[in-house]
Amino acid sequence: MGRSIYQPSKNISFHRRLKATIVVLLVWGSVSLLHWLPETQWLMLGLTSILTVQTLRMLLAKPEAAVMESKIYLPPVSILVPAKNESLVLPNLVYSLCQLNYPSDSVD
Repeated sequence: MGRSIYQPSKNISFHRRLKATIVVLLVWGSVSLLHWLPETQWLMLGLTSILTVQTLRMLLAKPEAAVMESKIYLPPVSILVPAKNESLVLPNLVYSLCQLNYPSDSVD
């Protein structure tokens, strides 16, 4: 059995922000097509400015790191992993379980 090295992506929040930005830009593009109708120009101008501000906020936002306070009560947990013929994914699973952000004295 070959040894697998699992390294979780460090840019998960960046990819989520990128997906959200793409969605906003697609909505923005479709809404901006309504600018061609003279009756809706002012409404679309307002929506476009709101979407522009939101897009800039999403791109410039820095996600806060999760902080675990020591005074919070965390109940003891047991982790059970049912596995049958899963030899290919078990090394990654064990690595992921070892990387949990949970007090080791509370995990059985």
